[in-house]
Amino acid sequence: MSRLLQPLLLIVLLSSCDRDDDNPRKWDASFVLAGATHPVISSSDMPDRFLYYVEGQGGGLFLHRENGGGARLTPEGVSARSDAVWSANGEFFTFSIPGEPGVGESGIYVGGISSPLLHVWDRGSEPSLSPDASELVCSGPQEDPDHAGLWLVDLGTIQAERIRETGTKPKFGPDGQIAYLTPLASSNGAALYVGDDLRGMYVTDYAWLPSTGELLYETASNQISEVLPQTIYRIGPNDALPGEVIQRDATNICAIGGDVLLNQANGDVLGSLVLRAGQKTLTISDSLWRASATSPSVILASGPSGISKLIER
Repeated sequence: MSRLLQPLLLIVLLSSCDRDDDNPRKWDASFVLAGATHPVISSSDMPDRFLYYVEGQGGGLFLHRENGGGARLTPEGVSARSDAVWSANGEFFTFSIPGEPGVGESGIYVGGISSPLLHVWDRGSEPSLSPDASELVCSGPQEDPDHAGLWLVDLGTIQAERIRETGTKPKFGPDGQIAYLTPLASSNGAALYVGDDLRGMYVTDYAWLPSTGELLYETASNQISEVLPQTIYRIGPNDALPGEVIQRDATNICAIGGDVLLNQANGDVLGSLVLRAGQKTLTISDSLWRASATSPSVILASGPSGISKLIER
């Protein structure tokens, strides 16, 4: 990106953050990284430590460190799926590389700030680390009946054990419980389970609320014969389906504490990045999307030219 465009982009971001005069909370934006996308922040205490992706030739997955340097995690010429996540303490991370199972670099990787990158399974995707980072759960290759479903990998012994024959997109909850999705016939969405308990229907994405143990989930716009707005719900273990409506016409959920970051949406068109804090909807930016944060005080988000950082005043 040209040096002339960077200040212009920053002015646009700053003006968008200040646009809502009724919003008592404001965020200042700064441009962080050109040509990068999909930031995954480690913690609010270390906002300059995050994972990010670069697309195209020379792209892959990178680790941005506190000193401003970027370390490549994938080999040159090898891409990574956009499924990277951090451990709860922000010290370890995991991701997957696509490819033929059992061949080359494909499979699940785990790394840390002070530990080497380990290739822990030669297949699989969508990994999630347990709260103490001693295990990870992931999806096996769904096209292979011998390895489809959910797998638990012991990171001490590097042994993988199949725990469910069906299921995708597993995620550890704050108390060690595992949520996951199973397909629904004739729908764009899936059923959301925690163990054997149904928590959502027509789900396209979901996230744990770390402070409460509740779940946020996003529903598909096409639910069998109905076309409905994309909707974000919040549901606890004792709540009746579908739970509480948090926001309609919304996508790109990111849970922070007991609140949620999301993008408003109109069909395939993304709208403003907003924070739902209690019953309030606070506009943060009109030009950023797919935010990552562990606290509303520091937010990373993708934009048209790269990654920006938003700091609450």
